[in-house]
Amino acid sequence: MNYVVLILLTSISLMSFADNHNESAANKLFAVETQLCSLNDGKTMKQYRAVMDRYYRFADKHQFNIVGVRQTPLFTNSGPSNPATHDFNERWASTFKESGSNWELLFNDPEGQKIMSDWTEVATCYGKMSSGYALYVDAEAMNNDDNRIVTWNWCTRKDDISWDNINQQHRNIAAEIEGKVPNIAWLLYFPQIGSSDAPGEFAHAFVYPDMNAFMAEREWFNNQEGWRIQDDYYNTYADCRGDSAMFEEVIYRPKGS
Repeated sequence: MNYVVLILLTSISLMSFADNHNESAANKLFAVETQLCSLNDGKTMKQYRAVMDRYYRFADKHQFNIVGVRQTPLFTNSGPSNPATHDFNERWASTFKESGSNWELLFNDPEGQKIMSDWTEVATCYGKMSSGYALYVDAEAMNNDDNRIVTWNWCTRKDDISWDNINQQHRNIAAEIEGKVPNIAWLLYFPQIGSSDAPGEFAHAFVYPDMNAFMAEREWFNNQEGWRIQDDYYNTYADCRGDSAMFEEVIYRPKGS
């Protein structure tokens, strides 16, 4: 069975991104690391999880300020002509400085080296480095919800649209949908290092606390003309692949958070 583990850093516990209900990331980008992994022949998810549990303990010991999530498919864009290449995703978030110091510890500490070595024994992984930006975060909800729904949509700007143009439109949309869409975060991801095969220039990730909230957004989109916002965005600002949806479980938070 082919597993891909996508490790992308999501939020530095989000407590440092947003102290108020409707506060974004103070216009600051954060580090987004991606690892694309497949289980090696004969290895199991039980063995993989055991290695990851050791990493969590290592992170606790060294007070890593990171957050990890695991995603599994719910509604995907895969099909017979483009079968899925992975079964679940894992994501991690931190500041750029924190990411650097964490890697230094893993590289140079004997315990970290052993964890990395055992990780490569159970999985083959491909590293990517990106950045992320929080257009909207309900920090309290994100910090207290360990199981949620996330939609992903990869997009590329149209030829005549600058970054300033599309950034302004994102802010306009965020203001327009406030109070109408029951999401608890809207994050943007920008692929950078090792991402020449990324499916777009950037991705939208909308986070919902549960299926009820996700379906409430679908009700708004379909029966309260929310689709008009997407239609204008697709026609004027960006070409997008279309949404997919994932179950998301928080698998690591900083010790004491």
